[in-house]
Amino acid sequence: MVYWAEYQNIANWVWLIWSPISLTLGTLGNILAFIVMRRKNIRGSSSSVYFASISIADTLVLFAGIIPTWVGELTTVFVFLLNQWTCKVFFFSLFSFADIAIWLLVGVTLDRFVAVCFPHSAKRWCTRQTASRVCLVIPIVAILKNTHLFWTKGNQWEAVGNVTSLVSVCGHPSPAYAYFETYVRPWIAMALYAYIPVIVVVICNLSIVLRLRKLRKKIKPDTIVSDRNQPKIKSSMTIMFISVSLVFLILVVPSITVIVSQPIWVKTDEDKAVSKLLSAITENMVYVHHGINFYLYCLTGKRFRAEVMTLFRSKKQYNMSAEEPTNAVQES
Repeated sequence: MVYWAEYQNIANWVWLIWSPISLTLGTLGNILAFIVMRRKNIRGSSSSVYFASISIADTLVLFAGIIPTWVGELTTVFVFLLNQWTCKVFFFSLFSFADIAIWLLVGVTLDRFVAVCFPHSAKRWCTRQTASRVCLVIPIVAILKNTHLFWTKGNQWEAVGNVTSLVSVCGHPSPAYAYFETYVRPWIAMALYAYIPVIVVVICNLSIVLRLRKLRKKIKPDTIVSDRNQPKIKSSMTIMFISVSLVFLILVVPSITVIVSQPIWVKTDEDKAVSKLLSAITENMVYVHHGINFYLYCLTGKRFRAEVMTLFRSKKQYNMSAEEPTNAVQES
């Protein structure tokens, strides 16, 4: 019995069951994260600008990536296989949104790094204005970086004798583009989407941790209470940043590794089946990353968690106050 023949069916079920859960919970979490980051007590910080922007970018990644693929697995009609333009737009949108989300995470990490390790420069660089500019520049750079997809993806033709036939509407228009997409672009993606962000995030977070430990040692017992609380506040925020960074490392890097390694080891039908299963699992891990941040903020960020509780309490009080006039009218 050939067990690997079942891998493709398992991969289909991974998409059909796992991805809609990620889409639903991720979208809900990103919306709540955006609302919390726009609240009065938080929105004054530069970090809130980054995190609000990340929640938007993450939601776009979920919708651009999950919905077309899930519909395709369900109906066998894949949007990116309808014609060459749906192919170009699909991959351009998905890659651009993903790049934006990852580099916004790098942006907020650098923002915290400067705020903690270079506090005298924080007033100049860690501002809402600077954060807003960075959140504008990153999408522009991501769009420029992925514009090549409009000519490296598209109709792929194959000549057999005197007959030239269309092989794929989502292939590569020339052998040079095929080589670039298969052997060059994955390495560029690995560097810009995974390894460089991971290196920056790890170095910055380690520097922040070491800086906070040094600050705690310098604080004397007779220090004013408000001054003693500053490292604790920064430490709480640092735990939140580190947790987000660690989850990013765990959930994103495997997908890029699978993509880069496929041309090396995928040779037979069995290899293709295994590759499809690995791709289904690791790609859905990436979508979990783009939908899990709100829950990480709640779990590790004390200030964020308190603001979420305040949000729901105020919503409950508003509903109760709205019901009181109605009850009064009914009683009269």
